[in-house]
Amino acid sequence: MCMQCMTAAETIDQDFLPGYALMIAMENSAVGPEEWPKGHYGLVKINNPTFVFPPVPDPRSDEFLELYHQLSEQFFFPPEIGGALIAAAKQAGYEKGLLLLWLMERVFDKTAKGKRT
Repeated sequence: MCMQCMTAAETIDQDFLPGYALMIAMENSAVGPEEWPKGHYGLVKINNPTFVFPPVPDPRSDEFLELYHQLSEQFFFPPEIGGALIAAAKQAGYEKGLLLLWLMERVFDKTAKGKRT
C-alpha cells in the first residue's frame, strides 16, 4: 500500500511544482526506512513522498535555519530523481542557490497561510 493511502494524506497544493503535489499526512506511517509522520508535508510525485518536510517555521527565524541544517543531511537523491526535482523547481521559478532553502520557503508560504488548492 502506498504511503499516501496509509497516511490518509490530504492535498495542500496539487501543483506545488510541476508534477509534484504538496500533501499533509493525517496519520503516522512508516514503511521500511521511510517515514511520513502525521502533520508533516510530503512532496509527492506518485503515491509516496519524494521528500518529507516537518512543519516549516518562519524563514526569518533561527528555527528555520536550524531545520535547514537538519534537513540538509537527508536531502540527497539518485541522479534521475534529483534531476527531475531540479527541472520541476526551475519550471516553478527556482533560478539558483540552495534548492532545499527555496523549497522550504515555498512549503512555509503554502502552509502558513492555510492555502489549499
